[in-house]
Amino acid sequence: MINVSNEDFLKCIFGSSYIYAHVTSFNYDPNNIPPDKRGYAWSGGYYKDTPLCDGNQFYTVSLFTPDANGKSRRRKAAFSGCYVVALDDVREKLDIDQVRRLPQPTMVLKSSLYSEQWLYVLDKPCVSIDMLDNLHDGLITKGLAPNSKDPGQKGCTRLMRLPEGVNTKAKRIRENN
Repeated sequence: MINVSNEDFLKCIFGSSYIYAHVTSFNYDPNNIPPDKRGYAWSGGYYKDTPLCDGNQFYTVSLFTPDANGKSRRRKAAFSGCYVVALDDVREKLDIDQVRRLPQPTMVLKSSLYSEQWLYVLDKPCVSIDMLDNLHDGLITKGLAPNSKDPGQKGCTRLMRLPEGVNTKAKRIRENN
């Protein structure tokens, strides 16, 4: 196991554009965010502008064109390119034998005690939403998404965990003491 900083991790995925990676962080249990804090917790911004707390830390698999005010908005309408295809909950919810049928991932991020994210960094960003949607539909059809229907698997706005973050889901805190 290698400890990697968020910055080095984002550089591996986004290259010199890493400062424009869309990130967010918060200390709430992601399954129990107070209703009046949800928008703020999940909104985020560019890595270069967004301080990250010691709790949950996420990045988006794509980069987005800034809005009229120069801010990052994690919106399909602002999509400029997807840089990584990610499989979530490997080992915990995805059959490892099924996942091993794929090529070796670029990197594996241990997201909790019994779960991993397998990340496939693309040689060049995918700029076609249709191609990206077709790829995700195929992965889901082949059982490479939890329960073959994980809505979080799809889309250019997908969030994944950063290596310096902490998973604050109640069940993760219990299993890790």
